[in-house]
Amino acid sequence: MTPTQKKQVWHVPKKNKLDVSPKKAENLSYEIAEYNVCKKKKRSVCYDPRPQSFISQGKEWATTVRNKVINYCSLSQKRIGLCGILDSANMQDVIHDHDYLPFPLHHQLILNKISVTPDSAKEIEKKTKNQTKTKLWHTERSFRVTASRVGEICKFTAKKDQEKYAQSLICNKKIVSTALEWGKSMETTAIEAYEGKTGKKVERCGLYVSVQYPFIGASPDGLIGDNKILEVKCPYSIKDEMIGSNNYFHLEHDLQLKETSNYYYQIQTQLLVTGRDCCDLFIWTNVDEKIINVKKNDSFIQNIIIPRVKAFFFQFMLPKIAKNMYDC
Repeated sequence: MTPTQKKQVWHVPKKNKLDVSPKKAENLSYEIAEYNVCKKKKRSVCYDPRPQSFISQGKEWATTVRNKVINYCSLSQKRIGLCGILDSANMQDVIHDHDYLPFPLHHQLILNKISVTPDSAKEIEKKTKNQTKTKLWHTERSFRVTASRVGEICKFTAKKDQEKYAQSLICNKKIVSTALEWGKSMETTAIEAYEGKTGKKVERCGLYVSVQYPFIGASPDGLIGDNKILEVKCPYSIKDEMIGSNNYFHLEHDLQLKETSNYYYQIQTQLLVTGRDCCDLFIWTNVDEKIINVKKNDSFIQNIIIPRVKAFFFQFMLPKIAKNMYDC
């Protein structure tokens, strides 16, 4: 007989495997558990290897460890595994707790970050020899006033929005123009022309950072010997003309660089940071080239460049960097 030929038994209850008799609902008894009371104390399955003296220290010890880890990571710019389970520091509270410092704490952290020793400055220069092609070059520049900007900064008037200018330096937005593209594309050609004209070898270099004034940096176009730098200019406005004071306003009538020119400020800053004494400014066009020797002007550097750049950095640029990094 097949299963379909048998009488269905779906409605028949299964046999009770427990030795109990059925009861009516009205005869059932209910036990209500007492709220918030554990009948049986559960044994902890978490092993804590710490001595009892450490376990009993509680939240105070945990707070101390957290603060030490956060401070270490902030000052060393390193990250350890424990950071993954810790909340971020509240910078507003941290700053308030350190209001006795000569600078706000978040400003001091930036100053600590950009300060360099002679060895670390050499390491930065060595790693940034490819300049614009190197990520580190862009990063280190974003914390500093660089030589190409010094002329503008030293000439600021009360009408200039210096906060906006400082923000533009930090953001490091790429500026695109025909003149800049021409200058970049012709730089190598100009350096080769300089080497051919003088017989001197030009050594490429990276970003120099001042040990004494670590908020100032400079990237010359090259080094010549032990005491000279090279700065190359390929002016697009006169790219097919002879070079003279009548068409290149940076020059005096005797073809010397004007002290009012932003290029003069740039070169003096480069000489300050590199520790060298003179610069060959090489101006190149398709039909002409000129070498202008610029000597280091210590009085100009000490009385004009350093105080004005320092004032701009601490008053406008440092607060912007701190705000971007710590949002306060």
